[in-house]
Parts: sequence; structure tokens; C-alpha cells
Amino acid sequence: MSLRVTPIYRAGHRESLFLGADRRLMFFASVISIGLFMSFTLPGMIACPLFWMTSLKLLRKAADLDPHLRTVYWRYLWQASFYPARSAPHCLRRIPKGVLAPWT
Repeated sequence: MSLRVTPIYRAGHRESLFLGADRRLMFFASVISIGLFMSFTLPGMIACPLFWMTSLKLLRKAADLDPHLRTVYWRYLWQASFYPARSAPHCLRRIPKGVLAPWT
């Protein structure tokens, strides 16, 4: 009896990118760029295309390296740098200073 082989097509598990970058990061970059343009000042109108092209290039490069960059980075920010050992359930729970823990 041979094993059944099921092909996994690339389109079925492709990342959801917008303009080649993460959707949420690209949305924020476009909002900032539109805000710069809507300032109706000469420096703002010059900075708008420069910011847009730079952010587009950097976000596309980041998405090429890791499409999950945003989610991985946020998870990294929420994790503590040190988790102390707790030998018994009645030990006091002490979280190091400067640690944002969503479960506390």
C-alpha cells in the first residue's frame, strides 16, 4: 500500500501582502505620507514622496526577509527578558521591572 501524496500549492498558503509589504505597516506608511502631503507646506510636500519611496523600499525588503516580521517583533516586545523560577505555587509572583506582561 503506497502513501497518498497531496500537493500543497503555493497560492494556498501565500502571505497576505499589500504592494509587496505587510498590510498594516504599509497602511501606516501611507497614512503618514498622506498626512505629510496634507500639511500643504513645501517641506511637507517634498518629504511626502521621499518618505513614501523610502518606506516602500524598506518594507518590501523586510517582507522579503520575513513576511511575519511585524507579528514576531510584537511577540518579542511582549516577552520578558527573564522568567524567574517558581518552586511552589504559593511563591510570590514577581515580574522584573520594565516588563509588559499581558497576563498580569
